[in-house]
Amino acid sequence: MNTLFEFLTIPPLITLGTDALRLLLSFALSIFIVNIYQWTHAKVPQKSFTDTLIILCMLISVVMVIIGDSIARAFSLVGALSIIRFRTAIQDPRDIGFVFYALAVGMAVGAGNPSVAILATFLIGIIILCIYHWHQRFGNDNEFSLEFCLPPDRNFENVYRSVFDKHLIYERLL
Repeated sequence: MNTLFEFLTIPPLITLGTDALRLLLSFALSIFIVNIYQWTHAKVPQKSFTDTLIILCMLISVVMVIIGDSIARAFSLVGALSIIRFRTAIQDPRDIGFVFYALAVGMAVGAGNPSVAILATFLIGIIILCIYHWHQRFGNDNEFSLEFCLPPDRNFENVYRSVFDKHLIYERLL
């Protein structure tokens, strides 16, 4: 019977203060990530996406603290999270890169590696800024998205086709 109680009792490996510091650090680093995203994003970023980057970074920190060194907790968490399905279409591949950026930083903080988290946040951020400035200086940044809605009952392609043929080099239907 004592073995059962020993199994159910989890020793306090981390204090409340340490947990709070981890959350604050992941919050601060996620704010930096969001600023890099906003500075390098061509169009006005969606507030919901930037908010999600902050939330993901902090939640992954919490998840890593919860998992700790327990493989059983890791598998049970994967099972619990498998019911979540994401159906949002990511149109800009950079957005998924920023999601992984926030997740990696959150994992590093939650796993107790603040120096890795801080170094990765700033080093990756600087590299992203360098790539952005490289494209601004040497790239041909004439890529735009045009979105319009047409009623499904008629074929309107002849309305916009002549304009597209005259003014566009490349087009893609999403």
